[in-house]
Amino acid sequence: MDENSVKVDCDFCGREIECPAHMLATAKSHMCHTCFQDRVENGSSEELKDVHIDYPTEDFIEETANRMVNRMIDEVFPKVWSERKMSSKNCQRKI
Repeated sequence: MDENSVKVDCDFCGREIECPAHMLATAKSHMCHTCFQDRVENGSSEELKDVHIDYPTEDFIEETANRMVNRMIDEVFPKVWSERKMSSKNCQRKI
């Protein structure tokens, strides 16, 4: 644990997490990484204003990259695939 961190409980599940000492005065509630991920995956529209989220930096980059790739597959790939199919059909008609 970092010397500038304090142990607190997640206000959503009760798990013990770390909070930077300077955030104790400003955060209205605390959320662990697991509860945050559950909210993201379930599409919760609840605003998380003034909520401290204990997100491990070692997981942050990998999970962000995975979310970006999954979103690209879901949203961008079908458009690109459709454009390529149309382009291919147009080339075949010209021959």
